Amino acid sequence: MAISISKKDYYYFKVLYGSFDQTNRQKFLEALRNIGNKKAGTEISKIQIIDDTMLDQSAISPNKMITRGMIRIAYKTIKEESNKK
Repeated sequence: MAISISKKDYYYFKVLYGSFDQTNRQKFLEALRNIGNKKAGTEISKIQIIDDTMLDQSAISPNKMITRGMIRIAYKTIKEESNKK
């Protein structure tokens, strides 16, 4: 199943993703996928970037959207893990 992310939230994700090394990037994606799996109630296979006009026109369920809050939680999880080392 695909989960959607708005363009503005994707740019936020991209900045945070770029701040990690390769190992932590994988962990960050995995943490975000786990959060999305819980929210959507199913396994996520890909992330789809959508424009705000598409978001307004289509009936995308909020449960099938990645939000800044989800991105922030995944980021904090990985940051805390890397600080414990």
